[in-house]
Amino acid sequence: EMLKTKNFGRKSLNEIKTLLAEMGLTLGMKFDHWQRPEIPEKTKE
Repeated sequence: EMLKTKNFGRKSLNEIKTLLAEMGLTLGMKFDHWQRPEIPEKTKE
């Protein structure tokens, strides 16, 4: 899916995969207890 992005090629994808692997991570990982942080709504000025 990422390869469909304009100007994003296989080399870029492989570089990202390498960096993630160095951190013990992979694309598509599932986190059982992760919750998206709440982002406060911007107030009108």
